[in-house]
Amino acid sequence: IVKGKMLEGMKYEHPLKDIVPALQNLKNAHRVVTSSRYVTLEEGSGLVHTAPGHGSEDYQVGIKESLPAVCPVAEDGTFTKEAGGWLYRKFTKKSDGLIIKKLSERGVLLGREEVTHDYPVCWRCEDPLLLMSIPQWFFKVSNIRSKLLEENAKVKWQPKWAGDRFRDWIQNLGDWPISRQRYWGIPLPIWECSCGHIEVIGSYNELKAKSNMKKEIDFHRPEIDKILIKCSKCGRTISRVPDVLDVWFDSGVGTWASLNYPRKEQPFKNMWPSDFQTEGPDQFRGWWNSEMITSVLTMGKAPFKNIMLHGFILDAHGSKMSKSKGNTITPDEVIKKYGRDVMRFYLLSSAPWDDFYFNWDNVKEVNKMFHVFWNIYQFIKTYAYDKDAIKAVEKEEVFGSLTTEDRWILSRVNTLSKKADEVKQYKIHILSQELMNFILNDFSRWYIKIIRNRVSPWHEGDDKVLAQYTLVYVLNKLVKIMAPITPFLADRVYKDLFRNFDSVHFELWPKIDSTFVNEQLEKDMEIAKSVIEAMNAIRQEQKLKLKWPLTEVRIMPKEKKYESAIKSLSNIISFMGNVKSVNIGKSPDMKEFAFGGISLGTVIREEAVLREVVRFVQVLRKKEKLKVDDRIKLWISTDNEILEILKNKIDELSKGVGAKEVVLGVMQNQKGSMTMEGKTITAGFKK
Repeated sequence: IVKGKMLEGMKYEHPLKDIVPALQNLKNAHRVVTSSRYVTLEEGSGLVHTAPGHGSEDYQVGIKESLPAVCPVAEDGTFTKEAGGWLYRKFTKKSDGLIIKKLSERGVLLGREEVTHDYPVCWRCEDPLLLMSIPQWFFKVSNIRSKLLEENAKVKWQPKWAGDRFRDWIQNLGDWPISRQRYWGIPLPIWECSCGHIEVIGSYNELKAKSNMKKEIDFHRPEIDKILIKCSKCGRTISRVPDVLDVWFDSGVGTWASLNYPRKEQPFKNMWPSDFQTEGPDQFRGWWNSEMITSVLTMGKAPFKNIMLHGFILDAHGSKMSKSKGNTITPDEVIKKYGRDVMRFYLLSSAPWDDFYFNWDNVKEVNKMFHVFWNIYQFIKTYAYDKDAIKAVEKEEVFGSLTTEDRWILSRVNTLSKKADEVKQYKIHILSQELMNFILNDFSRWYIKIIRNRVSPWHEGDDKVLAQYTLVYVLNKLVKIMAPITPFLADRVYKDLFRNFDSVHFELWPKIDSTFVNEQLEKDMEIAKSVIEAMNAIRQEQKLKLKWPLTEVRIMPKEKKYESAIKSLSNIISFMGNVKSVNIGKSPDMKEFAFGGISLGTVIREEAVLREVVRFVQVLRKKEKLKVDDRIKLWISTDNEILEILKNKIDELSKGVGAKEVVLGVMQNQKGSMTMEGKTITAGFKK
């Protein structure tokens, strides 16, 4: 083992020097230099061949160590005469075998093997690229680095780490080679004289004044190449350098060039710098880089105020979508299957700066949420479409004597309105996630389940109109919040229930009604939900159906806040948990949960029988396509014990199934049968 430091400066003879003219008469060449750039401890000898004429990293090492940059390759990828007659005009990538053969013939080939490693290829045809050292024109970006950093600090980046990443990029920027050896593109406006003088033309008028141009021309090649000017230093007639500008220069100046500045000032003053831009991470080194450099050079300020980074859409396995791989999914495919709003909601539900893993199963979940919302809309249209309630909502009148659940859902929807602040910060994914949670959990599975009986056609309590008002209020505010994310669905519901000839998109974002916001109630309700989840888990474990009423639930809270929430919301816990009473205290068979211990009482058999029969008849009603307000005459036939239970619950049975008359023990118009505890229950009915 030899330390690299011991080899530093050691010279060697190139084995092909005598037949490669480019390697002859070089200064400071063929010697060992030290560098941490390539050396690894895992493989190889620690010695790497460096070619400063072929690659940026090698070139940087060459500059540092004063190594010559040799490049005996023409722009067409073939060797020049400087490579020797034996290689002249041969394509470099097809000459490996010839070079290896020559080394072998000379007895200097130690070994030959194929190595797989990363290598740059053409993004279009995927052919390997050649890295060559060619003289270029540069912007000396290093001179304005401090100003670039200063301007970047003024930009609001989402997420914040994107701004930090761009700052790091600027800190490590080298000078920008802006010339390219191409035919198409913006011609470099430089005329160079053999005397060494350089003329840089800044405008059309300046070129016309200094040149032989007598008429309007196309300012691209080849017309521009014919324009000659006189050298202001020696008087010779000189032509333009043949290069064109880097295409990233085009994009960099595009923000004001597209406004026709400086010929027209007003559009530029009104629209520059841009308020908002969004692009992928490749633009750190691309568009944002060129924009920032050209803008600071020209205007002395950043060209944008707000930037939001977005990730890339990948397939479910994290691979880039590609036609050649057969893993592409087009927007049209998603739209055809689920609609525009579903696709839009799905895409907007993830942080935009994260890579997006497209998964059909996740699209289905969003689609299910849309079905839930549609059912909510139909439920409100059927049970709560009260003109007085709609007028009250539109006039922003507040109803009094609202129930606890009413006050809670009104607080929740106003809290949801606060997410407008997230939208302003380009965090619309947070609003999307909150919307999904609100629709599925708060509105559908919780509030509507609690108040369903309050808005039934047969309910006559004073709380019915309060529930109708609350439902209409929440839906009215909800469709306005949904509008930016689900524009078609929100507009459909808004026009149908609220204003036939207007669009929801003409509305302002719903303001927050502070009279309804109750943060403590929202926290308490989350505790109540966790209690119900625990109760349901125990029911499942003990094989107790959710519709079977129990005598009690006994809870031993761990903390005061839990006890306070449970006591204040005991009626809701009782209803949603389907128990007769909610009690605080210990029990020998308690299960432990996050909020404390919990145990369930026993099944109230009579009420369990009633619930089973009511649900059975409701299923039959739906099968017969009866309307919710259709009243029926019901016949029930079963054994005497169950008939006796139903007889004692006749009023509840009638109300639960929408029956104007119930006949027990006799059967007519039979519609179906069910089995409970081994006993058959048969039902029949007619309108």
